[in-house]
Amino acid sequence: MDTLYVGNTHNLAVTGLRDDLGKALVSATVTATLYEADRATEVGGTLWPVVLLPVTDQPGDYAVTLPDDLEITAGGRYMLQVHAEFGGAVYTVNRTVLGRARSS
Repeated sequence: MDTLYVGNTHNLAVTGLRDDLGKALVSATVTATLYEADRATEVGGTLWPVVLLPVTDQPGDYAVTLPDDLEITAGGRYMLQVHAEFGGAVYTVNRTVLGRARSS
């Protein structure tokens, strides 16, 4: 299970995105939305979906920084949905995410 730490920024990355022939996708549209446990309500603190931008020196990799004021709570469960579109094909991945407090 993935983790988001309350009050921290996070680097959200999709790595190694490739087409059916194994070629790195350098011009895909990649977006992500973080939902509450109900899988319908967007988490507050930013406008969704966020757009992941291509990582210049890593073909097929995309990333975005999520802000530190996302409205998540320690112990909360969330669903991260990532969409990638390229050449008419749409790929979607859902991941369960747990909110945690960062220990000192």
